[in-house]
Amino acid sequence: MTGWKDIRVTSMAWLAGAMLAIASSSVAAAPDASNVIGPDECGECHKAEVDIWRKTHHYETFQTLPREDKAREIADRLGIRRIKAESLCLDCHFTSMLGDDDKPEAVAGITCESCHGPARDWNNPHSDYGGKDVTAETETPEHREQRLATVLATGMIMPEDRYAWANNCYSCHTVPKERLVNVGGHTAGSKFELVSWSQGEIRHNVWDSAGRENRGAS
Repeated sequence: MTGWKDIRVTSMAWLAGAMLAIASSSVAAAPDASNVIGPDECGECHKAEVDIWRKTHHYETFQTLPREDKAREIADRLGIRRIKAESLCLDCHFTSMLGDDDKPEAVAGITCESCHGPARDWNNPHSDYGGKDVTAETETPEHREQRLATVLATGMIMPEDRYAWANNCYSCHTVPKERLVNVGGHTAGSKFELVSWSQGEIRHNVWDSAGRENRGAS
């Protein structure tokens, strides 16, 4: 039986490793709007995950942020007229796709692709198990290895790649843009704690659950 001390040591080691990887990497860029497919497309297969997301602040920011007095104050200091149409806001608070005029257009809040990478190139390969009637359970080991190599090469950030998605979390939650803080008056960072927050609203551990409930990790 694993004791609390073992769990605490393991968690601290995991967090230290994640922080080291993040510190040595560059700030993650906002998803490339030209490669974003949007949460509706993801929800075609991942209904349970999207249902969970719709109950989070990541989802609500699309409607609530532009109406907040504090957001308007920051935008005014930066000379931003339309919060949903300026890159300083779009990068972290919204997900953008290319509109009819080939300009980024906010279509949702923080979505699947904010964490897992723009999905245009990996969306189809990641759910192709090797044939029409082949499932994840019956997929051959050889095909799985090839499929994972393909999605990684085309930009998917897998749930198991904690360092990569943690880098995405910190790239916004530490607010690493000096002008946004020094001119706009944006806070320099939220009270962000990676392990507890990743087990808060944004978790969607549903794959091994018969009832498809949003379970916490061990």
